[in-house]
Amino acid sequence: QGVSEKVAQAMLKAPKPGQSSAPASDAGPATLNPAEAQRAAAAMSSMNSMCLIDGAQRVEMKQNKGNLETIIAPFYGKQMWVFEGKQAQFRLTNSSPVFEVTFMANVIPSDHVTLTKPEVKKDKRQIHVMAMAGPFGSKSKPDKKLLVPLVFEELKKEGLPAAQVALHHVKPEKPLPPGEYVLTVRHVFYCFGVDKAK
Repeated sequence: QGVSEKVAQAMLKAPKPGQSSAPASDAGPATLNPAEAQRAAAAMSSMNSMCLIDGAQRVEMKQNKGNLETIIAPFYGKQMWVFEGKQAQFRLTNSSPVFEVTFMANVIPSDHVTLTKPEVKKDKRQIHVMAMAGPFGSKSKPDKKLLVPLVFEELKKEGLPAAQVALHHVKPEKPLPPGEYVLTVRHVFYCFGVDKAK
């Protein structure tokens, strides 16, 4: 004699061997509580700013636009970043400035930060990128003498374990002589000049 329709339906709905009879959870991925979300957002937003530390003062620096210019002639070519004006608007009298910058905790800052003395012209400043010369295109790199040695110091880590950022202080190895400078951080330019202290 066959089983009744109700019994057959119950048999079909019964869990198979090795399966749990508990209903599957439809809970979504774990979410951050408000305090954790605020910490993570603050840590990530700090990566978009560059600050100058001058004694007790902390000044956020403005980003500068650089124009990439290319000059091509027979058997010669070069590229450079060009900034308008003979002088940067942002001026310092402190010859040993300290810059505060934030990176993801697994990033090596020295691979992403440079300080350069640009070549100053009548109405512009420029940073040499590369040049090609000769019939076979021999390549020349920027003059290392224009690169200013830097010292990096990690201060602290912030954020959540899965998305930590590290706060660093960056400063020149030696006091800067008066002149124009370009700090490059993750391909973003911050131009400033050092004036003689009065």
